[in-house]
Amino acid sequence: MKTLSSLSISTLICLTGCVAQPEPTPTPSAPAAQPSPLTQNALDSDCQATQIESDATLLESLGEKANPENWKDIPPDAVVASTYLRLFKTEAGWKAFQTFSGPVTKVLMKPAEGLLQFSLMSSEKCGVQRTLSVWKDEEAMMQFVTSEAHLNAMSNVSQVSRGGSITGKWQVKTLKTISWSTVAEGFSGHQGPVY
Repeated sequence: MKTLSSLSISTLICLTGCVAQPEPTPTPSAPAAQPSPLTQNALDSDCQATQIESDATLLESLGEKANPENWKDIPPDAVVASTYLRLFKTEAGWKAFQTFSGPVTKVLMKPAEGLLQFSLMSSEKCGVQRTLSVWKDEEAMMQFVTSEAHLNAMSNVSQVSRGGSITGKWQVKTLKTISWSTVAEGFSGHQGPVY
């Protein structure tokens, strides 16, 4: 679980569609998580974007800020973005995730310009990483999305996602609250790309 949680920050790799970039070869810079004994059929039937997983955990290293319930003074015109990323449960899939997530993590931790808040959640049972971020405006979010590290990660999402991964975005003023459950509910009307 520690490996899965420590990698959560990087799942913002999938905020929007893919852009073609050269494919880097994954390198084993950190130990890969072992595949789960769960079958893909079990994962698919028990795990949905619209419902937070029963074993979901927040990234502990973010401390109190990991919980959106602690976020204060978010402007009503800010943009909320969320990713539901269904990872491959194989050693090669985990290595690819680690390779592409490292540079994205560095961009976010500067922090990325215009990033107001973020929270990251993972589920080992479902093989899922979730992101929830708040950006000053859509321009700030797109500046991150089009950064070199993020474009590279997006162009290689097929090495990371086993399919059924989605993203969504909303203006703060259109949400009843900024919470994990609200964002998950928001995926019920999802009409964007699935990758």
